[in-house]
Amino acid sequence: MGTGEFGTTDPAPLYETHDGGAFWSPITGFDGPTPAGLCGMHVVNDSTVVAVGRVRGPAFFTRTTDRGQTWQSVDMSAYAAGLIDVYFTHPDSGFAVGLTDTEHERSRGIVLKTTDGGATWTPRHTSTRTGEWAWKLSFPSRRVGYVSLQRNSQTPIFFLKTTDGGHTWQEKLFTTNYYFVQGIGFITETHGWIGGNSSSPVYATTDGGETWHTERLRPRLNRFRFLGDSLGYAVGRSVHKLANWTSTPAEPVPEAPTLWLYPNVPNPFTAQTTLRYDLDAPGTVDLAIYDALGRRVRTLVTGRQPAGLHTIPWDGTDDAGRPLPSGVYFSRLRTASALHARALILRR
Repeated sequence: MGTGEFGTTDPAPLYETHDGGAFWSPITGFDGPTPAGLCGMHVVNDSTVVAVGRVRGPAFFTRTTDRGQTWQSVDMSAYAAGLIDVYFTHPDSGFAVGLTDTEHERSRGIVLKTTDGGATWTPRHTSTRTGEWAWKLSFPSRRVGYVSLQRNSQTPIFFLKTTDGGHTWQEKLFTTNYYFVQGIGFITETHGWIGGNSSSPVYATTDGGETWHTERLRPRLNRFRFLGDSLGYAVGRSVHKLANWTSTPAEPVPEAPTLWLYPNVPNPFTAQTTLRYDLDAPGTVDLAIYDALGRRVRTLVTGRQPAGLHTIPWDGTDDAGRPLPSGVYFSRLRTASALHARALILRR
């Protein structure tokens, strides 16, 4: 946690082990400012790990892309007062959650998204009530995700849910009674749990958070983590292990692939602009530029592409390489199941 939080005096925000946890050594020499503390961490793949902190601020984002040999750190105070949890769907795309103010009574919960590995971030949701911190993230699938909202006092209590891969978020009612929410975890899109820092019971849902019932687990759970679809852990004052879990099969619902076309940068532009789009599954893509009369003037991408984030530059020319005149143009991204469009302004 770093110094100045919960009475700690150790300035090291991060440790590493090479012997399964028998011995730990501090990480030093961050590329960027040393984080004041780290609260949430996510292992993205076998080389990339991301982390954020800290509760009550200041806000930092930290990342390694070489299995922990080096760590990069970014001051996130321009985006949030503090960060508590992080989750990446891809080495370059992910979410961080936290608070807009270090004073809980003035704060709102905030969800941030990055598509460039944490270099820049965009707010995706800010809670509508003061007195909240966005506390923990859980994405049981690329399409569906949840965020717990901690509230120190007053009611009702809400949580956040997305069904479109984090592009938009809904505030969902958890309870009208007071509950000091902390951990949230979903093992499927519909089956999950909420725990908190109080003697109140743990709650479970089997319908995606529409209804909740008490669960026979010890209280005060701050983190849920699932490894696959049958193994999970819940930790806080105690540790629980969920093993060989099975769910009653539901009627399968076909999923439309998540597709998102981000605003081009810069916009307006003179010489060149960059288009970015995100695919949650491989598929055939058509990305083209249209003028204000609806005429297709430039084909940027056509064909099958893998899942993930894609970046395409456009220099303001047509298919023949001729410079187009100043004006409003439209980028249109189409797959077999979805269509997105954005306006672009070209200034010569």
